[in-house]
Amino acid sequence: MFLTHPKLNERESNDYNIGPPAYFHNTLNSSWLIGDAKAGFDGYSHMFWMEPDTLPVKTGWLEALTRETQQMEAQGVWMRGSIQQHNMKMYGDLDRYHLNGNAIYAVGSKPFRTFLRHARRYVPTDVTAFDYAIQVWRAQYGKQDQGHAYITQVVQHKFQETATLSNHPSDLCPGVADWSHRNPLARIVHGNQVLQLLQGSKCCETSSFEESMLQRAQTELAPAYECLKNEMKAAWAVHTDDGNYERKTENWKDEKPASETELPINAPLLPLL
Repeated sequence: MFLTHPKLNERESNDYNIGPPAYFHNTLNSSWLIGDAKAGFDGYSHMFWMEPDTLPVKTGWLEALTRETQQMEAQGVWMRGSIQQHNMKMYGDLDRYHLNGNAIYAVGSKPFRTFLRHARRYVPTDVTAFDYAIQVWRAQYGKQDQGHAYITQVVQHKFQETATLSNHPSDLCPGVADWSHRNPLARIVHGNQVLQLLQGSKCCETSSFEESMLQRAQTELAPAYECLKNEMKAAWAVHTDDGNYERKTENWKDEKPASETELPINAPLLPLL
């Protein structure tokens, strides 16, 4: 196991919308992950992208991920993850059906890495999240010609949902143990709400499970979910503007994104084990 960092430049490190995608793509472009023939390193076949607010909720989660990668390899699947499990921002198919970025990726597949580069390059710049960009490119939103339809047809089966991962479930109340009992296949949850409940949050006292599910069906956020969201304001806040954004943008305009630079295999690594 190694600890490294993505070598982001100043803009990527200080821009909420640019930083996470740059971190993701820089990691995928690193030879310590995908391999280096000159160094005699073949690289890894799969990667699980696990952000700090993604938590295991059951034992055996690593074994479950291993089984997922074996199934993906056998079926030629590129990505497995979870669609959103709450009803916030459900304004269209992009919100409803994109696989959340906390997912398993077949990073050893060269065609998949080519697909990801195209997703980053050709998706409109207002789609900043890398998982949204993946969905836009594979579903070819706004592209009506036959050539773009062909892209969707040949790659759609390579993206799958899995019950092992759950993205922001809105029915965590009355508690994580109860939720896990209702979702026996789930091993990992994306969302700070789990941590808040484990740390003793009282938000689940605001409504019953039945009320939460009824409000979810009516496209309203349950009071308990709103409570959990408000408790963790920092996780939902966009990077604040210190008034110098235009000046910084001017300074950054000629700076080459680190995530477009190939990192050599001899990049500084800190062995942990």
